Amino acid sequence: MKSSVPGSAPRAVTRAYSRKQRPVYRIIIAQLIATLLASALCLFFGGVAALSALLGGLVCILPNAFLARRLGEGTASPGSGMKQLLYGEFGRLGLTVVMFGAIFILVKPLDALSFFGTFVGLQAFVVLVPLWDRLVDRGLTRQ
Repeated sequence: MKSSVPGSAPRAVTRAYSRKQRPVYRIIIAQLIATLLASALCLFFGGVAALSALLGGLVCILPNAFLARRLGEGTASPGSGMKQLLYGEFGRLGLTVVMFGAIFILVKPLDALSFFGTFVGLQAFVVLVPLWDRLVDRGLTRQ
């Protein structure tokens, strides 16, 4: 495959490289798409179910985006990487707890099945997206 810019890497190589460099962002994008699809499907069960699915997805996506952003920041010293990871993880946990609390207090009525189903289902993307990338890299998805 030829590159469009002289001296640059072929597109397939660039795509594979970027996929390996930022799997966290690919996970978040996949979770966002799945949230919108789940919310759209829940519209068949009513507006409350659709809103609950959307909120369940946001409770999963926003803390993950916070962590990705936190880990994406450069580290000044060799020991600060672990510090960033801990701050990011505790921040993600705290944000998740606050969002759960706010939704349970402020959103009435809430469809628990749609809310928790979307939230729990999106957790699988942390494993499924890297697994899919690995399959694509090995060429196992060809028919």
